[in-house]
Amino acid sequence: SDLVDMIRSASPKKPLVHLRGRTSAADICGALNAEGLRCEDRVVYAKVPKPLTEQARAALGGKAPVLLPLFSPETAALLVSQGPFPAPLTVCALSENVARGAAELNPQRMKIAPRPDLATMVGLVAAQIA
Repeated sequence: SDLVDMIRSASPKKPLVHLRGRTSAADICGALNAEGLRCEDRVVYAKVPKPLTEQARAALGGKAPVLLPLFSPETAALLVSQGPFPAPLTVCALSENVARGAAELNPQRMKIAPRPDLATMVGLVAAQIA
């Protein structure tokens, strides 16, 4: 919603293109078109689910704390499908939606970024390490 608000307030005169993944948490173009702006979607990538590596499975199956930054509900669901994990997890979630998806991981701690952007996530993760 912040992105839609920012674009709307900029009042662009030219058509817009939203480059996104096959799965999207929000209909950005639909919201912009509803505001009278011209926008088209272009799917430019897709997540390809992969099993966890042996190293990741060992960490998540161990007793040492694991810091797990998650950027999408889809990624959280993929991890949930490969669990459960006995390691004490601290999940750093990009948003409330991501946190809801990650709740099934039963993390010891759940931290949610106050703003859903990369810089805020980096700060959130760094704060857990410090």
